[in-house]
Amino acid sequence: MLKQQINPKEFVENIYNFFSLEKDIEVIESSGALEDLEKYLRLSVTEVWFWQKDRLEVYVNRGDRYIKQTASYCLPNLNLELLASLIKQVNTGNLRLLKKQFISQL
Repeated sequence: MLKQQINPKEFVENIYNFFSLEKDIEVIESSGALEDLEKYLRLSVTEVWFWQKDRLEVYVNRGDRYIKQTASYCLPNLNLELLASLIKQVNTGNLRLLKKQFISQL
């Protein structure tokens, strides 16, 4: 049986789509830089998440700049540590089981 490959950005987007939010979250995997926040500010993106070096960093739009936060504004009850631990397992685990594990923790 072939193992399904999915990158961390797709995994987060799948979770995000599960919640069907009206707010914007942009997920940047590895290639993004803090300088990119300016373009998202002009687009009025509510949050920007950076996934770099096996860490998830959340920046929330505060009108004139982004502020690094320890929790998501759009998903305030989301356990980011749990999400990060599951993202690390994406390419080594079963995606369906990882989603199920994540949802059971909500």
